[in-house]
Amino acid sequence: YLNKNYKKSKTVLKNFDKNQDFYYWYRSKKEAQIIIKEKSREEALNYISSKFEKIKNPNNKFIFDIANFYKNSKKYKKAIKYYSLIIDELNNDNEVKADLLYRRGGCYERLKDFANADKDLQQSLIINPNDAYVLNYLAYSWLEREYKIDEAMKLLQNAYDLQSDDPYI
Repeated sequence: YLNKNYKKSKTVLKNFDKNQDFYYWYRSKKEAQIIIKEKSREEALNYISSKFEKIKNPNNKFIFDIANFYKNSKKYKKAIKYYSLIIDELNNDNEVKADLLYRRGGCYERLKDFANADKDLQQSLIINPNDAYVLNYLAYSWLEREYKIDEAMKLLQNAYDLQSDDPYI
């Protein structure tokens, strides 16, 4: 796959056992990645969605993957649906929950649902107050809306203090 030999990759992937959910899902994700390269993201999304629907009891990893696929395809409402399934199962002090809240908050922000975006991003920071990326994202979201400008600047400074060597901060 990484060598862009998609034909050979497809041949290897056909050897994965369809009856094993883990291998079936891995195969489906790789095939979807190939479809993105050879055709389009939309076709890949249709493909991976149909494969996901065939899994009787998807685990949180599979749900996380499909949520990310939707998010990366700018299908934010669908991504929110799947992130929410996992978030609702996790304890409030779980760092995985903090990451999922960040991802879901970003989806809400893209949909201009700022109340839910702010709620998720702030909840993420309650769990993990030193996440420079969440601090940065929330701060820029506020600045773009000309909302809580002084607090946004403090968040940006905190993010920079935590990750001064990161060009994205």
